Amino acid sequence: MRGRRLLPIALSLLILTGAASAEFSTAFSALRQAYQSGQAYALRLNASVQAWPDVAPETLAALQGWLDTAQLSLSLQKQQGRETALARLSGNGQTVFTLMNRIGGDQADMTLEVPGSLAATRYVGTEALPPWQYLLGTPRLPDVDKATSTLDEIQALSLARLLPFEKAVRSGVSIRNAGRAASQLVYTLNASEAQALWEEAGPKLLPLLGRLADDLAFSSEDFMMALSSLAFTRALTLKRYLNDNGSGLGFQITGTIQLKGQARGVTVFFGQSDRGLYLSLKSPATRGGDTLEVRVSLAYAAGRVQGDWRYKSILTGKKLEASGKVDLKNSPEGQGERISGSLTARLRFPDRTADLLLTPDLLLDGSGASGTIKYTEQAGKTVLRDLALSLDLSPVGEIRGPEALAEVRLEQAGAEQIALSAAQVRPALMPALKGFLFSLPLPVRLLVLHDFGRVRRTQGETVPLTEDGQNNQFTVTDTDKQP
Repeated sequence: MRGRRLLPIALSLLILTGAASAEFSTAFSALRQAYQSGQAYALRLNASVQAWPDVAPETLAALQGWLDTAQLSLSLQKQQGRETALARLSGNGQTVFTLMNRIGGDQADMTLEVPGSLAATRYVGTEALPPWQYLLGTPRLPDVDKATSTLDEIQALSLARLLPFEKAVRSGVSIRNAGRAASQLVYTLNASEAQALWEEAGPKLLPLLGRLADDLAFSSEDFMMALSSLAFTRALTLKRYLNDNGSGLGFQITGTIQLKGQARGVTVFFGQSDRGLYLSLKSPATRGGDTLEVRVSLAYAAGRVQGDWRYKSILTGKKLEASGKVDLKNSPEGQGERISGSLTARLRFPDRTADLLLTPDLLLDGSGASGTIKYTEQAGKTVLRDLALSLDLSPVGEIRGPEALAEVRLEQAGAEQIALSAAQVRPALMPALKGFLFSLPLPVRLLVLHDFGRVRRTQGETVPLTEDGQNNQFTVTDTDKQP
């Protein structure tokens, strides 16, 4: 699925992880704190696949046969501002590849070793463009801790400049799930004041907003391009809602802005406490049907998080709607906690609807975790994907990866050198794939090749039929008669 389709799921998971973990699971909080303090962990994963779209039963059985022997081991450590991740995939008792990523400061490097195909090679890039994005096209994942820290900096910078407009209002307001605020601090700016403030703060604020986009794994280039065209066309009002003790309970922002020449209204309402969380964002275009709407509602109780979320976007006539529910339970078990429940999502497209279900069943004891995470995807009553991950997490000592025999500095390389490095890295797993294929009987091997190659072979969802109504040109057949 494209990243934009996962935005509502990612948003709700981020909020859930960042806001509810301390209240919901003390064992999870202990693991997270230990990792933040430098403890290294090893995560061992095994997978099973019961359903996959457009794959023959024989192909699925062959894949599951290999997965039965396969294990992915991940070692993770965060120490002195540097994060290290070591991944090792094995199958049939052999190491398929070893990959170590390190990121810290302004540098990021990747060391990859594929036995029999690629000697251990270290690729050096930057934190903004790490080697795994250059060479493997690996998507960035959201970083909750960095995003939270960046938001704190944005808030401090913004409030310092808003201070001359501050007005205390002794008026309470109720925020769903979060509670009732005792007072407010209101900041009201007309269009020219808001524009002047934006231009004054822009040189410091724009880099922080770009960093936030990176932290949340959004396309920072598109985001920054849109912000460069930002203009305030009407009054802007910010309200900060405070508890009795003066601490923040939430905020509200209302105004009208112009992005890329299009005027849009903006209304944001947010509240958070140890009782729950509520977020509502609406940004409709003042003309036309384009809009963006997000709503997340979570209630925290002893050992339980429940709630729902909705997402809607219409951009130049393209519409995406999504909704889902969260129901997670935490119950004591032995010396630890068992976390179970479900997270659902329904994605609505013009031509179809997809239902996603994530069901964790994990046992945490403060020093480690074990259990399963299941994922299913359905279209109507048809199961498209049915996967299960078995995991085991435990503390380990220092992480040691393969010693590099060669080094390529991508931050100094030209486009030709980067393309050459990518051409070396991407086919490096071919020997392992060939080994898997040649372990299969010939008829199954041909069917697996046919199924695996369908998307690349057809370059689309459909291809025209030949005159006799067949697609024989896309059928894999045995043309090599040599042993």
